[in-house]
Amino acid sequence: MNQSTMDAEVLKAEKLRTTILCIIFCLMSLLCALFILFFPNSFSISKVSTIYLPPYLMGVGLYFLLVRRVICRYIAKKKGMPIVLRYFNTFVEISIPSIGMILATLVQPPVYVLLMPSVLVYYIFITLSSLTLNEWLCRFSGLVAAAEYGALSYFILNYTYIENIDNFLTAGFSYVSRVICLFIGGIVTGFVTNQIKQHLFSVFEAQKERDRIEDIFGKHVSPEVVTKLLSKNSNLTEYLPVCIMFLDIRNFTHFAEENKPEVVVNYLNNLFDHMIKIIHHNKGIINKFLGDGFMAVFGAPLSNGNDVANAVKAAMAIIHHAEQEIKKGALPDLKLGIGLHFGKALTTTIGTIS
Repeated sequence: MNQSTMDAEVLKAEKLRTTILCIIFCLMSLLCALFILFFPNSFSISKVSTIYLPPYLMGVGLYFLLVRRVICRYIAKKKGMPIVLRYFNTFVEISIPSIGMILATLVQPPVYVLLMPSVLVYYIFITLSSLTLNEWLCRFSGLVAAAEYGALSYFILNYTYIENIDNFLTAGFSYVSRVICLFIGGIVTGFVTNQIKQHLFSVFEAQKERDRIEDIFGKHVSPEVVTKLLSKNSNLTEYLPVCIMFLDIRNFTHFAEENKPEVVVNYLNNLFDHMIKIIHHNKGIINKFLGDGFMAVFGAPLSNGNDVANAVKAAMAIIHHAEQEIKKGALPDLKLGIGLHFGKALTTTIGTIS
């Protein structure tokens, strides 16, 4: 997978991530505003939350909308987002729950804020950082979350009033353990992201190789046959009724002796190009080229039940096309020899397993 393809996939993932976050925070702002409107008594302790909470959530949603537009511009330019900008965006995202907790200290005892469900928002952002497909960004998000939560906890426990708070809620061990969990969460997410990235690389390379093989095979057989040949049962030995076509250009040796090699090759390519299309159109495959001719098979590895009729149609179409090209002067006067034989044949793949 080249860098431009990788950057494109990362930007698509970033676009999806910012879209999800934008919708989540806008809906949270709307729900909060409705809750305040219909249940005002729940906020009777202080009016600060009524003033700041919905606008704060909406502001976060608009921030992600802005980031999404920036990402769309980079996608349109087919350029990767600068790594500095990605780290800055990660820092801002992780700081969102920290800012939310700081605002929450205005309406209730600060220690309780450290225990609120908003702490879990850190884990949401750390998990979503995996969509960046950058393990170091994931680790960075875990580090920033741990540092910000640790700093906020230290300040609240040492510089705010906690005299009447139960000792269990102010024990430093519980806050240190949360800091450690946040940091480990970033490390684990980075590890998972790296595994996903490697898997994507292997899948991409496998698909690229399959596409290359299909492109090579596609010059000789139809797409349906290529799919059959690349399937897991392609080595299966079968005894099938088939119709074999042998085609030969008469007096081709004399033609080859009188013309330059490049003229002969160009002549064969132009002639075989139309013949191959006719064979494929009639559900046949080219089994092998024989210099000035080829062997085609109808009925293997796929059959539609009309293999003989398809072979006859293909033979007649080839003869008709050759006659038309000779009349136009596109081909020299030539004679084609076509033989058809129907019977049962053993079909399998011969060679080493590797």
